[in-house]
Amino acid sequence: MMPSAAGGGTVVVAVSNARIVPVRADSCRQADEPLIPDADEIARFVRGIFKYATAGGVVSLRGFEDTSSNTVFAIRPVTINGNLDPVIEKAIALASKAAQAPKPVVFCPPLATFTSTDSASGTPRR
Repeated sequence: MMPSAAGGGTVVVAVSNARIVPVRADSCRQADEPLIPDADEIARFVRGIFKYATAGGVVSLRGFEDTSSNTVFAIRPVTINGNLDPVIEKAIALASKAAQAPKPVVFCPPLATFTSTDSASGTPRR
């Protein structure tokens, strides 16, 4: 989800005639329609944020339940191998899983790479 440029509110994506389009969360989407992440926007985000990331860096894709306890929904480490496609594919997959979860989930793309697939603690890479 992202803020709307016109008129405030929250924007989500929905399917209309077999294409993904942004819609206001409180307007067009029916309650029984699934939320579908915008794969193009996720790809654009990953390519922009990790444009200069070095091979071997680890992106820690994360989702948390949107509750006061912030329970971990999923953590998926992805090692950058010189090609960002695996990061993009796993980010889309996790965003899709989060969008279909029975409880609200916050999908949190990171803004750093790390040195380990086991933990995001310590010093991030540049």
